Amino acid sequence: MNGSEQLRQKSRRRFFCESFGTAPENPVRIQVACEDIALPAKHANTIGLICNELVTNACKHAFDPGSRGNVSVTLTRSNSLLSLVVGDDGKGCPEDAKDGVGSQLIRLLVAQLEGDVARQAIEKGCRVLVSIPETSLRR
Repeated sequence: MNGSEQLRQKSRRRFFCESFGTAPENPVRIQVACEDIALPAKHANTIGLICNELVTNACKHAFDPGSRGNVSVTLTRSNSLLSLVVGDDGKGCPEDAKDGVGSQLIRLLVAQLEGDVARQAIEKGCRVLVSIPETSLRR
């Protein structure tokens, strides 16, 4: 990798980290585990938007500025359901959290796919589970 490419990569990393309120030296690590699932483009786009909003919410709200953390994304298909799970090891899920624009968008997009969304407090952090019936993905 040449010097200009290293500089571009460093600039991209700084921009990404600053947009989520983290420092490049203490980044939030995003881990993805996804089954090989074929979907119509319109549904793949919608699921991608849902995933993007969930990861963005985790990066923005789960961690204090400058702290390290982990966000996991899992997409699986079983028992006639497509499941998207986004979890973090951050501050947890406050019970009195208000739905912001991102959360409202997630609920709207999940409803378009006739799915369900549930937020769960876990031992350390928060997990959001989106379940979408396969029957709604055939339309």
